[in-house]
Amino acid sequence: MEAHTDPSNAIVPPFLSASQPIPGSTGSVAKGVRYVQIDPFQVKFQLAESGPSKKTIQLTNTCGKRIAWRIRSNAPTRYVVNPACGFLTQNEAQTVTLELTDVNKYSERHRFMVQAMEAKDDEKDRRKVWDDKRAQNLDTVQCTRVFSSATGAGQNATDVTGSVSSGSSISVGSTGSTGTSPSGTPTTGSGTGSGSSESASASGSTASASTNTSAVSSGSSGSSSSVGSSSSAGSTMSDWGDRINELTNVVKEQLAAKDKASHAMIQAINEVKHLEVELDRAGQQATELDNRYKTVSAQLDQMEKRSKQLEEEIKSNLIPKTPLKNDFS
Repeated sequence: MEAHTDPSNAIVPPFLSASQPIPGSTGSVAKGVRYVQIDPFQVKFQLAESGPSKKTIQLTNTCGKRIAWRIRSNAPTRYVVNPACGFLTQNEAQTVTLELTDVNKYSERHRFMVQAMEAKDDEKDRRKVWDDKRAQNLDTVQCTRVFSSATGAGQNATDVTGSVSSGSSISVGSTGSTGTSPSGTPTTGSGTGSGSSESASASGSTASASTNTSAVSSGSSGSSSSVGSSSSAGSTMSDWGDRINELTNVVKEQLAAKDKASHAMIQAINEVKHLEVELDRAGQQATELDNRYKTVSAQLDQMEKRSKQLEEEIKSNLIPKTPLKNDFS
């Protein structure tokens, strides 16, 4: 009998055998509580995009009361949720954006949890409302899971992995059938034998040749798949290279603008310093002139005093002296 390996029995890593949710399923919701309707329940990210991948979901208040809602994720560092929490009045809807920041770090295990509960009219802080004790009671909080999937680079990698595993199982079967004949006896026996043994060996060689042909064809299909995957990987690398070059040019332009602004700032600082030097020089000159003015003023005062003294002396010398009268009586 020929030995063939069943592909279904092959060992598959856990991340490849993870169960996928059925589109349109309602996820896991706390029993007896229904505040918000979510559309859709599964988001599909495009991993072939060069930048971040964005998807949106819509939340609709269906309970007729004012509710508080928030979205949590098991990979908070991989996604940007905007807005991440808020309030909804009766029949109000809110569109939420889920952004995968790095498509290379996507995992099929990524999930989102939408939580909703009844909110009071006086509660305004959308974050502190979840610090209340009633947020810990799952009987009054609606919890709905939103699943994630991906198309693009990740899907191609999964297809290539499946083709490689099927190719390896075929090669094992061909190896086992080459060593035995259809009757189960080894083809390499003694030199003497009947015609039936010769026909059996001939049929065995024919079967081994056909098996080898199938193995070669499967190998060629596997190689073609690997070539396709390598070409897709090469195109992805070229896209990343173009993106890196573009960002490098942007950084260079920003650095040039920064250098230009720095040069202009340095020129302005030099002009301010030059003005400060001129002001100091003008201040020194003003001080010297003030000192000279004070000196000249002091000299003028002394000259005025001297002139007054001289004027008094001159007046005293010009006054005639009265003669003495002779008394002849």
